[in-house]
Amino acid sequence: MSSPLYAPSDGQILVSANPAAIVLDEFADPPVITASTVVSAQVLDTNGIPQAGVTVVFTTNGGELASAPAGQAINALETDDNGFVSDTLTLQLGDPTSTTVTVRSGALTGTIAVDKTEVPPNQLPVAFISITPANSALLNETVIYDGTTSNDPDGDPITCYQWTIEASETIANPDLPCVPPNSRCEVAQGPGTSFLTRRYAVEQMIAVTLRVSDNPSIACSSGGPVESIAAFGGAVVEAYDVVCDRSAPIAGAGANQTVSLGGNAMVTVPLSGATSFDPESGITSYDWDCANGSGIMNGVSVLCDYTVAGTYQVFLTVTNGCGMTATDTVIVTVNP
Repeated sequence: MSSPLYAPSDGQILVSANPAAIVLDEFADPPVITASTVVSAQVLDTNGIPQAGVTVVFTTNGGELASAPAGQAINALETDDNGFVSDTLTLQLGDPTSTTVTVRSGALTGTIAVDKTEVPPNQLPVAFISITPANSALLNETVIYDGTTSNDPDGDPITCYQWTIEASETIANPDLPCVPPNSRCEVAQGPGTSFLTRRYAVEQMIAVTLRVSDNPSIACSSGGPVESIAAFGGAVVEAYDVVCDRSAPIAGAGANQTVSLGGNAMVTVPLSGATSFDPESGITSYDWDCANGSGIMNGVSVLCDYTVAGTYQVFLTVTNGCGMTATDTVIVTVNP
């Protein structure tokens, strides 16, 4: 049996690894719990000439080499015609973050460090809601639901915002789930739907839920199907009230009028309450008392009939969307 041939002591061993760093991610799909790198060495003499047929031994302070399986003796390797020889290093979870591979041939050594990174578990994003105006809004006031301060502890981008806005009837009745289309609730979602603006015409209590996700693989289109709740990591719920300010509307019955029967049996007087207004909840009804015994008439504009000369005090009562009322009068003078 021939004796092993070793590298000259004044030569050198050049060592490289491909890849030089390993990343393990047990939370990936599929999990990456082991990974390998090829460690290559080239043996050269003092003049830089490759040394073929040289005996080489690979050792490591971590992981496992293909030439030295666990529990087995180390196998010596031999360089090829170009002085190259390679081995495979496999690292797994729990191995050192930096593993040194040493290549020896006689008295000559070469080393390389292989770094290992273990990806930490994904931290779920955190949802935050800011509502303007705070706590409550008046009827027909613009409400801004703002989720832009939601964030991800890992620094990952938020890939989906999903808003669920439920009105008081849905909240009070669990048998009415929020499954659009539904007049009592809505779901709005999208990768850029970080805020919404809404206006409400009736008093109600609203529950606003914002869910956020950092999962890049979920479908989150504004016009697509509603993504299931299970796809989201962080959620926050806020209660919000839409209220009336209980201010009375402004009633406007118009200017006083003077008319004449002029020999006719009856004269008709047109009246208008168009100048009445309520900037918050609007005018919902107009009730007129023409003071002619005909009873209450309804409408923005009415026609009051008079058959007897005299002075009549006509009342207009308007009601706004909050149930508040106001009254104005107009004097109608009927001459013979």
